[in-house]
Amino acid sequence: MHKFLIRLCYFTSVLLFIYCLIPSYSENKKFTKLLNIGSTYFKNAVPSLMLMEPYVIDNSLGYDGQFYCQIATDPSLKDPELIKAIDLPAYRAQRILIPFICYVAALGDGIKAIHIYSVINIIFWIFTSFVLLHFFPIRNFRDFIAWFFTLFSYGMVFSVTRSLVDLPAAFFIILAVYFFEKNFFNGGIVSLGLGVLTRETNLLSMGLFSFSDIKNRYFRIFLVCILPLILWFFYIKFIYESSNNVGTNLNLIPFSALMVRFTELVSLLLNDGFKSPARWAITDLFSIIVQCIFVVFLIVKQKKSFFSSPLNRLSILYFILVACSSYPIWEGFTPVTRAFLPLSFCFNVLIVRG
Repeated sequence: MHKFLIRLCYFTSVLLFIYCLIPSYSENKKFTKLLNIGSTYFKNAVPSLMLMEPYVIDNSLGYDGQFYCQIATDPSLKDPELIKAIDLPAYRAQRILIPFICYVAALGDGIKAIHIYSVINIIFWIFTSFVLLHFFPIRNFRDFIAWFFTLFSYGMVFSVTRSLVDLPAAFFIILAVYFFEKNFFNGGIVSLGLGVLTRETNLLSMGLFSFSDIKNRYFRIFLVCILPLILWFFYIKFIYESSNNVGTNLNLIPFSALMVRFTELVSLLLNDGFKSPARWAITDLFSIIVQCIFVVFLIVKQKKSFFSSPLNRLSILYFILVACSSYPIWEGFTPVTRAFLPLSFCFNVLIVRG
């Protein structure tokens, strides 16, 4: 009976996820509501997006998914319409894998590629829910809670409802960890290679490799995980010769941007009260702070042995990313946890495993 109730919890959670997506679907517009297309940018959209008459938010700038879905109509970036349609073409183009997958799945049909992109996060969420069963098996309620909060975290859900690349990028890292724990090293390398082309910050997932791994397989790791991204960056530079928006948002003073934003949110909350949108942003920010404190706690507790675990090494690298991320990452009221989903994953797994 106990086992049955736990299984029921897992199954019901998936149904809950699907049920919550129903309002985002309509017979005419399909799931294009999830693309969050704003009227401001829609007037410059590529022809494929114009022709399909998607759901458009009036008097809105929309959100990032509206740009990635248009890259899916031509991942070679040769369509001159993309320059006008996308806010930061060279920056968005770095994260090419998901638009490319949609383009291939649509057999080059731009409209179909956009429709596929609108649901790609849903597909990856389901994939992730299955892979996470390795780390949080159907065993007890503690595992279920960790599984549930990993999948239904603010960052994960936001990636789905805004059609971002953050969830797919996190999936490839989680899959790589799964392969490493199953001693399928080549599968892990391929997963990390795909992850890097999904989101460039996934280069930090190279921390999953130990020094001996790198020493024994350095050519394979470079060929699959690093070289494709280098070549793609050069290609972007070739396509967008005058563009200088391929870059990083790093801060040399650790945690300074995070603390500035935290102070701002506290001030907003004190001035505007609990109804302020700052309440959700500060909750999201606080969860990142808790995860960082937990990493520091593990380092102090385990000392040198901390770095022997792939998950520990991954968590410390994303801890450094949090520390060095500049203010643009933290500003606004959208969840910053979406940029650090691997850290949240490591946190939940390490908590469960004690």
